[in-house]
Amino acid sequence: MEPYFLQIGNDMPGVTGKTATMFGWDVTTSNDGTVVAGSSREKYTSGGDWITVVKIFEYNEQTDNWDPKGSPPSWLNGANEEGFGYSISLNGDGSIIAVGSRAQGSYQIGDFVKIFEYNQSTDNWVQKGNDISVSAQSRSKTTTNNTHVDWFGYSVALNDAGTRVVIGAPGVDVVIGDPTAYGGYARV
Repeated sequence: MEPYFLQIGNDMPGVTGKTATMFGWDVTTSNDGTVVAGSSREKYTSGGDWITVVKIFEYNEQTDNWDPKGSPPSWLNGANEEGFGYSISLNGDGSIIAVGSRAQGSYQIGDFVKIFEYNQSTDNWVQKGNDISVSAQSRSKTTTNNTHVDWFGYSVALNDAGTRVVIGAPGVDVVIGDPTAYGGYARV
């Protein structure tokens, strides 16, 4: 009996030459499966920093390979410890990607979503508009013993046209260390 699913092309590499990249943390595909993206939760840099990466690939039927979509380095980078790429979603034709960035542990940066669109003439991914985020007041509130975070950007989903994004924030009113204090919401 033939397997139902067969691998197409080569494995898509994470960040080569680095340790602990966790590439494949989240993955997404265009409707026809010819454009795919994967995120790396953390990438260790030579300077000792941890940053996160989203890489986008397009299937090349001629070579049966997954080629980077966009000019080198052909990935989208986050800042230190912001959780960039915690969630990702491509639109139907793979020309727009939403990237969620939820706050990481004690690092109270993150909790936003960025939308990028592929510019074919420059072969680059360009951010559309400003970051989508919650207010600083609701994003994180520190108490004497605990930190509250929304985890805005924990999940993202784009519609087929890439004109609407749903953003999940399951941590509203979360008190880190208190598993009973989870609220949560989704925003379009």
